[in-house]
Amino acid sequence: MQEDKQSRKLHTESSREADPVKDEFLANMSHELRSPINAILGMDEMILRESRDDTVTKYALSIQSAGRTLLALVNEILDYSKIEAGNMEIVPDRYELSSLIRESYNMIALRANKKDLAVYVENDPQIPSILFGDEVRLRQIFTNILTNAVKYTKEGHVRMIIGFERAGDDRMLLKLTVEDTGIGIKEEDLPELFGSFKRFDSLKNRNIEGTGLGLAITKKLVDRMNGTIRAESIYGQGTTFFVAIPQNIMDPTPMGTFSAASSDSDVVSYSYRESFRAPGARILVVDDAEVNLEVMRGLLKKTEMLIDTALCGSECLAKIKETKYDLIYMDHLMPEMDGIETLRKMQEMPDHLNKDTPVVALTANAPRGAREAYLACGFCDFLAKPVQGLDLEKMTMHYLPSEFVQIMSQEPEDSGSFIKQLDFLDTDTGMRFCKDEDAYRDVIRTFAADDRGDELEKLFESKEWERYRKAVRSIKNTAAYIGATRLSGVAKTLEKAVKDGDENAAEQQHFVLIREYRDLLERMSSL
Repeated sequence: MQEDKQSRKLHTESSREADPVKDEFLANMSHELRSPINAILGMDEMILRESRDDTVTKYALSIQSAGRTLLALVNEILDYSKIEAGNMEIVPDRYELSSLIRESYNMIALRANKKDLAVYVENDPQIPSILFGDEVRLRQIFTNILTNAVKYTKEGHVRMIIGFERAGDDRMLLKLTVEDTGIGIKEEDLPELFGSFKRFDSLKNRNIEGTGLGLAITKKLVDRMNGTIRAESIYGQGTTFFVAIPQNIMDPTPMGTFSAASSDSDVVSYSYRESFRAPGARILVVDDAEVNLEVMRGLLKKTEMLIDTALCGSECLAKIKETKYDLIYMDHLMPEMDGIETLRKMQEMPDHLNKDTPVVALTANAPRGAREAYLACGFCDFLAKPVQGLDLEKMTMHYLPSEFVQIMSQEPEDSGSFIKQLDFLDTDTGMRFCKDEDAYRDVIRTFAADDRGDELEKLFESKEWERYRKAVRSIKNTAAYIGATRLSGVAKTLEKAVKDGDENAAEQQHFVLIREYRDLLERMSSL
């Protein structure tokens, strides 16, 4: 009976009293959409791991970007349905404020650079360094507002300002201000700004992506944390958002300035290589979608494990009678017999070879607190879809018998790590903008694939100075982002010459820029 209750709890979203059909539809559609996104992103990750062709890599990076955009939209719908149903949890924990700021900045820096926008970050250096609050939802609030600012700003800048106000010995208001030089909002539209599905100036902004739910979700999250949010705007000139959220202070030590915190932070550095091998291990993956099985096989291919698969619960039950597995991954939502029912039948079967085998739930609908619910059903853990390759390896390595696991050094078998090959870049600067070496590699691949040399030559020859200046500025910003400080410096000098109308200096620096740019792309082509 208890298992049935847990199964029903995990199977459905609670519905609003006023409109249960709508809420159930939103939740179910979100789940159904996340499953194919899992396949798209998983297959794409395998292409990025294995491709050595720059053109193919460029295509794969585009797929990854589009796939993550689609996933963000689906997550917005799912979050909205949870909030409307009263199921959005606030889970406070200890967190480092500088990490929250850095990750929020990283989320929008590349997107802003593609639009030739400057992004500035300012903070009160006396703000406490360690706080107690829901970091996940705070990051969602930060990135929603920042992303919105970048979306609606065609030129100029986006500025993020973080401050605080004491509210007692161990309490404070965390203050976030985001200002942009975007299109602005009409005064009569401001009262409806945080409404659901609201999109203003629809004809003017028809090419702006999004569901229209981002600010509505942000407002509800801020309300749930007893905070405040408001906006001021001048139509045609820009908008400023003001957020204040109560937080507990865990460590009052001043954080310092954002740049200092970023410079002093430890950088996690690794290039993709399997984190372990286990040639003696055997696992079973159960999922009703063949493409999801293919993703799991591909992501674990280099671990050298034997990987069996089953397309339904009954096939799983047949296999566990014949074969001893070291780990089982079980999809939750399957037709006829779902993952929870399959696990219960496994526990009830009198004789099979996997009584003590750990079973991990796979789910495309993972609300916060789901782990405890799955544990109550008998699973040892759960993994959310879309499955991330490194998370999958970490989970697998944790539950496999230790005698099978061979921990792999993260140094590649060839001439050295990816970072060591970048002796022509300021990799410390580059890595500060990226979470890890994989992200840094992706950014450099994108830079190398987007050769803008011919475009610069044509714009220079035709003397289209404004377009030329913007193209130079874009290269300046991107070069700084990846640590190509020499190229960025040349571009900065050239941009100033064009802005000042000094054609002689611009011509001289143009040829220097082209030479430096071509040389950099050639070096990158050998990576």
